[in-house]
Amino acid sequence: MKLIETVHIGYAKLFSLAIEHEGYEVTAEQPDNDDPGDDPQAVTQSHVLDSLDIEPDKTTMELLLNHTIAVKTGNNSVQCFIRCTEDNKPYIGLADSARLRFLIKAASDFFSKTNVQVTGSEQVYLFSNRDNNGSNGLLSKNETVSDDDLKGTAEAVPDEKCFGIIDLYNSGTTDDYRLLDSSGVINSRQYRLKFEEK
Repeated sequence: MKLIETVHIGYAKLFSLAIEHEGYEVTAEQPDNDDPGDDPQAVTQSHVLDSLDIEPDKTTMELLLNHTIAVKTGNNSVQCFIRCTEDNKPYIGLADSARLRFLIKAASDFFSKTNVQVTGSEQVYLFSNRDNNGSNGLLSKNETVSDDDLKGTAEAVPDEKCFGIIDLYNSGTTDDYRLLDSSGVINSRQYRLKFEEK
């Protein structure tokens, strides 16, 4: 007699991060495929990630590998998916002290289109879900990224020279901003960063 066991491997969205920047948005009309007689619909796409690289630092890369977490980028968003159980908890537990750190590297054209300072040597922009920025998933201190988000590199301690850092914590923040809720269930948080066009 053979014993067959079925194994289900599921993934859930751990978080998504939308990068908003009007200077990189392109609107085009697209025909309605469901009804060719209807008027075309305006579709807006962003190409901000053509000028920004958002990558995990070395410690986070190790955590991603050890916890079966995948990172996907495209259009104007970064998304993380984590292997999970049927009750939507991480398959490999994520410690309360867990921090995911992503380094933002900017191309020179980003600075010419964006109301920010050139950073890297002595200062970086630091965005975090620990700042408890109110609502709507904002990671910056204000509605748009500003000098209030600047930190000295001695305080922020990036692995390498970069424009900015995104720190996402699993504790030390409100339930609205945590990666997992207080019972360990994946929240599928939607975070935002909004840059002001020059």
